[in-house]
Parts: sequence; structure tokens; C-alpha cells
Amino acid sequence: MPAGESTPNWVLDPRTAWTNCHENFTLRNLDGVYLLANAPSANTITAYKDTAEAIQALIRQARGNRELRPVGAGWSLSPMVSTRGRLLNNKNLKLHFKFGDQRQFDPAFAGRMNRIHCCQAGMTIKAISRVLEREKLSLPTSGASNGQTIAGALSTGTHGAAIECGSIPEFVVGLHLATGKTSTIWLERESDPVLSEAMVGMFGARLIRSDELFNAALVGLGAFGMLLSVTLEAVPWYLLEVHTKKLPLDAALRRAMDTADFTGLPMGHAGQKPYSVPSPNVPRTMLTCSHQSPSSTALLTLAQSGSGLTWT
Repeated sequence: MPAGESTPNWVLDPRTAWTNCHENFTLRNLDGVYLLANAPSANTITAYKDTAEAIQALIRQARGNRELRPVGAGWSLSPMVSTRGRLLNNKNLKLHFKFGDQRQFDPAFAGRMNRIHCCQAGMTIKAISRVLEREKLSLPTSGASNGQTIAGALSTGTHGAAIECGSIPEFVVGLHLATGKTSTIWLERESDPVLSEAMVGMFGARLIRSDELFNAALVGLGAFGMLLSVTLEAVPWYLLEVHTKKLPLDAALRRAMDTADFTGLPMGHAGQKPYSVPSPNVPRTMLTCSHQSPSSTALLTLAQSGSGLTWT
């Protein structure tokens, strides 16, 4: 394939080197980078399906001859996308779908329709948060930054500091994967069905429900195929109130750190389990905890520093 070739859904950048966002490593001896895009269309689901088929075609074309590795914002500090083949860059794939008709869901779906959002693989955590904000919703947790694409953040197991919420895979309920075969695959847990088979068919995918396959593919590092979209379940908007206090490094604090039960410490809202407790600053033992509460007006983080109150 000649370098510089293009279609409505991709352009082949003939570069032989690629540097990640934080510039701590550079891949060399590449065979080029496919810059993926959604072709203009009056119908967003048609645009989505066209992009999915274009990616499928690239995978089929490369099979047995050339390695392909998906990449997004390049946020990771690890060179996990290393290849001498071609990169598939999805950072411009940013379509978003929300659902509002019961017929779009499996009859066994037990959640709230407005909390289910399908995000194309190139949407960043920041972009998703802005979309959810308009619905007075939020991600249950995220990493320390928000520049990752949802596909990259999920595939590398990005996590936050919430005590009772794990990493990003915890709130993912659907995966749409391109593997190069006849049809793309829509994975859900058998124990947690979400979309109806008819709705999945509108995305041009074949529905597979399996807890084992779904859990294996969640943190797939790109090895299970290329993620086309991630369907997630959001939570209501909430307020984080953050408290910082100097505490003695005594038996009570050590027990709290060992058990992740900070309810008995004299800080924050006594008796309430905090949302998160980052590692104490030892030896000064400045402990920070945050408490979660509903908010209908704003999502704020209030942190108390040694010099007073700071907004972050």
C-alpha cells in the first residue's frame, strides 16, 4: 500500500517514528500510522458503522503480513504499543450515544437507562466527563488526569483513589471489538445484560454474553482486538469535600491504613466512611480524606493545605 494513501475513514501517515504524549519514549522503525476518522454523515450510527468496517478491513488486510497496534492519546508512560508494523490511532473517534427507549435494552436490564452511555474509543476522560456533566452524571472514578482516551484508560487498568470503587473496568458494561472477522463483536457479561440484541445489531455487531470473556477483555492491552467503543454506567453527580489533618502515627492510624477503615479517625465526618484516603505524608503524617455527598448544583473539590484553603 503506497504511503500517504487515504480513504474517508483513515489517512496513512508514512512516519517511521512516534513519540508518546509525555515524551518519555519514542517508537522507531514504524511502517506508518493510520490516522482514523469518522467520515461526514447525516446519521451518526451510519458514520460509526462505516468506521468500524474500515478498521475491520485494515485488520483483515494486515493479517499474517503486518502487525497492527492500537494507540490513542499516547498518555501511557509505558511503551506497550511497541511495534515495527503500523499504529492505528483512534484519538479522532469521538462519537457518543445515549439511550432513552426501553426497547433498546435487554428485558433483564435492571439499571437506569439514562446512566448508560456508549463512547467511541477515542473519547477522552475529559470529554466524557463533560458529556455526563450536562446530564448531571459523573464517572464513579478516574485516574489522576483526564487526557487518556477511554479505550486506553480501560485497557491499561487506570484507577482512582476511591476506597469502595475499583478501577475504570468496574463501571464498564459493554465492549465493541474489531477483530477482522466477518462481524464485529459486542461483549457483555452474561450476569449483567444491558443492550438488546436488536440495538447491538444497529451497531453492526454480533452480541456475545460471557462473564469470562468480558472480564478477560476488559484490561486487554489491545490484544483482544481493537476497541471501537466502550459502554459505561455513570452515577449521579456528586460533591467531594476534602479534609487534611495532621495525625499521630499511632496504633489507630496504622490499623486504619491496614484495614482501609478510616471511620474512627478524628477528621472529616466522624463515623462516615470516606470516599478516598491517599497515602499519608510520612513522617509528617498529614492525612487527607474526602467525603462524597450528592450535589445538584456543582462538582467541587475543596482541599485544605498548610497555608489555608485551596480550590482544585
